[in-house]
Amino acid sequence: MRDPSHLKILVTGASGVTSRAVVKSLKLSDYFWTAKFIGTDICDNLYGVAEGLCDAIYRTPHTRDDKYTEIVSDVCKSENIDFAIVIPELEVLHWTHHKMPVPCLLPPREFCNVAGSKVALYRLLQNCQIVPKFEVMTRAELAASEYALATGWPCW
Repeated sequence: MRDPSHLKILVTGASGVTSRAVVKSLKLSDYFWTAKFIGTDICDNLYGVAEGLCDAIYRTPHTRDDKYTEIVSDVCKSENIDFAIVIPELEVLHWTHHKMPVPCLLPPREFCNVAGSKVALYRLLQNCQIVPKFEVMTRAELAASEYALATGWPCW
């Protein structure tokens, strides 16, 4: 591996909670604290963009957009990225079907198929006694119930 002071690491979903936690942790490590972190994101979370954890963040379209793969590939090439950490689940699912232009860390696709949906994850874990009981309701059912939110939509 290259000298860590010269490493350039791409982090997808860079303004999201998980990606920001990964970058913070790596910057606290003895090995990666001098690495340069380059992010890609749809940039809906402006706090994550403005926080300044990444040396640069490139706006990308959603993974469903035909240009997503090309844009990430262009960022990897122009920034001379050494490797990538792919987060969140939808981006992992995308890159399990496309060739990432640099070496990367990818969680298993099967994990992301479940973790990408809170309902699917809760259903999988419902008999493990580690998640509270829950009920899936439509908006209309929730609005008519005693649990209707005063704050409005969207909600989980």
